[in-house]
Amino acid sequence: MDGEWNYLSHHGLVPSSSIQTHSLDFGGPQPLRIHQARCSLLGLCEGKLSKPLLCRTYPYVPQMDEAGNLLGLLPGSIFDLTAQTFGFDLPCSVSKGRQQTLEDWRGDADIMDIFTHPNVHFTLLVARAFAECYVSRLSNENRLAGLQGAAFWRTWEMLYLRRKFFDVSVLKDAATRAFKVIEARHPGFLNAEK
Repeated sequence: MDGEWNYLSHHGLVPSSSIQTHSLDFGGPQPLRIHQARCSLLGLCEGKLSKPLLCRTYPYVPQMDEAGNLLGLLPGSIFDLTAQTFGFDLPCSVSKGRQQTLEDWRGDADIMDIFTHPNVHFTLLVARAFAECYVSRLSNENRLAGLQGAAFWRTWEMLYLRRKFFDVSVLKDAATRAFKVIEARHPGFLNAEK
């Protein structure tokens, strides 16, 4: 997330590496930006750096509603979300214990404070909309019907790279709705992140 990345990099708390920034201009005071950096530590970063929130919640992404309730947990990678959608075994070896993680987070006031922070809450609402849009388009993609194994993943990859599973207008609408909800409770919240 933009503010988190800016803070961590400004304080030297993340390794310097090339990052890829995904930006969604939804008409708010600033675009929603997600920064993606390759993890050279392969998850063995405990005590070496401050993990960004999405690394700390991996292999899940909290699924929040507009009121700030934790509804469930989304898979933390596009591959796991795809596998879950089609009922394949999840490739992530650490994704066990979803229900226990959900219960633990719901009972942890500190983590819920983080999830309901206006900037984080906004980003998680958009992430939920992204997942819903992705799953809807993925589920209705006839070119994947009946495919298994390598044939499925080859076809999926070509469709994914051609952005056949995304509808930017749906994401912009979802971001606008989420922004209005959070802005009503926390005026100027995105301006404060700069």
